[in-house]
Amino acid sequence: MYIKAKCLSELINIKPITYDDLRKNILNIFTQRVYIPKSIRRYPDRTKVFIYLLKCEHVYQYIVTSLGCIARLPKTNMLHGFYAELINIASDNMY
Repeated sequence: MYIKAKCLSELINIKPITYDDLRKNILNIFTQRVYIPKSIRRYPDRTKVFIYLLKCEHVYQYIVTSLGCIARLPKTNMLHGFYAELINIASDNMY
């Protein structure tokens, strides 16, 4: 039995995350400065890799926390396919 399809914001008063919101915030994360320990600063190659990995971790944490509110919604078969796929990506460590 299917419940009448509603918008995400009508189901549980959650503002849906749009592609533009995700993109803007992820680009903002990549433009932020990060702290690099002195032990890594000595090696330029390690510094670049460290910065990249640290920013990737920040992006991953942002995506997981942003989509966490969607994961608390009703069953995935009652949601729009786009949101159901986002829940699968966030919960199964498919990133």
